[in-house]
Amino acid sequence: MREFVVLAQSGCFREAARRLYVSQPALSNHVKALEEEVGCLLVDRERNNALTPEGLVFLDAAQSALMVLGSAMEECRAIASARERICDPARIHVHMMFRESRQALARLCDKPYEFVLYEWGQPLMRRFAQNEVDIMVTYDVEEHRLLHAEADKLGLAYEPIGYDRCSVAMRSDNPLASKPLTRESLEKAEFVVLSASEFGYWKTIIRAILGKGCNPNVKLLPVESMVNMEIVDLEKSVLLCMSRMVDLYFGVRDGYVVKDTLDGEPIAMRTGLVYRPDTENENVEAALGALRAGLGEAN
Repeated sequence: MREFVVLAQSGCFREAARRLYVSQPALSNHVKALEEEVGCLLVDRERNNALTPEGLVFLDAAQSALMVLGSAMEECRAIASARERICDPARIHVHMMFRESRQALARLCDKPYEFVLYEWGQPLMRRFAQNEVDIMVTYDVEEHRLLHAEADKLGLAYEPIGYDRCSVAMRSDNPLASKPLTRESLEKAEFVVLSASEFGYWKTIIRAILGKGCNPNVKLLPVESMVNMEIVDLEKSVLLCMSRMVDLYFGVRDGYVVKDTLDGEPIAMRTGLVYRPDTENENVEAALGALRAGLGEAN
């Protein structure tokens, strides 16, 4: 159809073929095929390729059709371009400061985001390595040498964001259960960490909370899944962990005591943001901004 319109505008097959970047015989064959499809002659080859009356009618319809088609193609390209610009939701793994993070995002982030589930027992940075997460609220990377090295290897950015509340759980028959916790009283306590993949992190955190010069006894009490947290027996040991987890699994258990102060002060651990730098996803940038602002206010 477009070739016929160009032929009508050019007035000769040679010029039309040049403008269309096709050979003259090929153009002639295309026009003949069009005439066969329409069922009548459109070009009078004996009158210098002038259009027949039928050709004039067809030309008017062809030009209108091409204009409509061109407009439709532009609209389709615009839709496709807009679809390409629509960014995926920010994928966020909240490992620490869960309540504060959710509140910050709900209040301050007006772009799409979604939460990525915590994987018990898996390496902390696995989801970054598998490109399954964009932002993580987790430990303060600067406090953990191995985590720092792993984040650098993956090309991730990180920054401190504040503190998360911690609590200590123990059996009610533990001698420490009957009195306020002090750093001095915990120096000889046996601490347990329930996740092998995070043992090193929590050993560092426990040391930081107890203070310089303290060398706490920390051992691994591996729990295969979070479901088993409801039945794990701490025996004579104590568990220091995020308050949210301690309250969830030990706060309502018979025979257990939860304490959230040390030397009369709230127990807290350093936390941070880990994320992919220089992202072109505006949703990730919006979520980062909301977390920075909201978690900063929370501390």
